[in-house]
Amino acid sequence: MVFFEKSQPAPSSLARRQSYREEDVLKRLWADFKNKCYLCEAKAPTSINVEHFRPHEGRDELKYDWNNLYFSCSHCNNTKTQLENKKLISEEGLLDCTCEADRVDEVISYRFSPWPTKKVKLKDEASGDKALSLRIRNTIMLLDGIYNGTDTQLKTIEAENLLQQLQAEVEAFQDLMLKYKWGDEKQRDEALERMREELGNASAFTAFKRWMLRDDPELASLLLTPSSN
Repeated sequence: MVFFEKSQPAPSSLARRQSYREEDVLKRLWADFKNKCYLCEAKAPTSINVEHFRPHEGRDELKYDWNNLYFSCSHCNNTKTQLENKKLISEEGLLDCTCEADRVDEVISYRFSPWPTKKVKLKDEASGDKALSLRIRNTIMLLDGIYNGTDTQLKTIEAENLLQQLQAEVEAFQDLMLKYKWGDEKQRDEALERMREELGNASAFTAFKRWMLRDDPELASLLLTPSSN
């Protein structure tokens, strides 16, 4: 997860409270979330849901609230709904990727391990604030189900397919890091420019790439802002 700024004001069609899938809503969500699922960070998902960040349970003030509508793939939306229905996500809720103060790509570390089996490893990197820690715990639980699968075979297969995409992105970013380390001056400059692009919010699986750099102090000092090091 990374921070996305929601554009304002709300799309005009929401005022009618007839649909939250009108063209103006979909286009704004597509733009605000950089055509990425806000949870798994897969780019250009082929199955898109307009997700309610907080379950609306028939309440129109939440159902048509622009600030409660997010851009999600069906795998992530269904996994989130599954955990909510089982009451596994506590009432404190999740970290909010549209709230800059939640620092969603800093308070959780995102690491991919390809061996002996493909797996995402998530860790709470924050401390002190009890309420924040509960939301981090809830978010880690959800992301673990998204990336590593849940107790249903369908979700496990979907997670395996997602990890194939993640692995390709991680390996390509590792190649850029190696090109910077061992290349000539031109290759190093090209690698830095490419990495800057890959660290932007519009890139697939950005949080994982940022954590790869946090393990490399030299590159982190060049490419990450002081607050994200």
